[in-house]
Amino acid sequence: MALLQTTSQKPAQRLSKTLSETLSEKKPSLLFIDLKPGERCILDGAVIVNPKQVSIRFAVENAPKVCVLRGNMVMTVEKADTPCKKLYFTIQLIYIDHENKDIHHREYKRQIAAIEKAAPSLKKEIDDVKKYIHDGVYYRALLKTSDLIKAEAHLIAPLVPESNDQSLENN
Repeated sequence: MALLQTTSQKPAQRLSKTLSETLSEKKPSLLFIDLKPGERCILDGAVIVNPKQVSIRFAVENAPKVCVLRGNMVMTVEKADTPCKKLYFTIQLIYIDHENKDIHHREYKRQIAAIEKAAPSLKKEIDDVKKYIHDGVYYRALLKTSDLIKAEAHLIAPLVPESNDQSLENN
């Protein structure tokens, strides 16, 4: 009886595997990107801009192999004004600048070591970032570095004096 069950299950398993393989081959992985007027995104190192006055939508095939950063996730050099924001910028470069990945990776190692030394209380967040970098999952590393930036802001908030000068607001 067990022999019959095993024998009857194999063709069904082979059939379902063949069907799922066939379906996945016919259905490419698509990523749809919507850009508002003037909005930008980085697509495999190239900056894509919507110059139109209306929103546009385009699809990227084979999306899992493409590096995509939407405008709100792009860190500029000017905005990278704290150690964790500089780290984010460096990881962003590792993610999108394939030709110079080794250079950016060395900078990442220097920065992460400095942050670990300066803020041991951020160990969990730092370890999460390091794990994703080690695994080559740079987009996730960027997301975790965003958490690190928030934690850094909470650490330095008490050190930044609040401005009581309202004279600029009234003018």
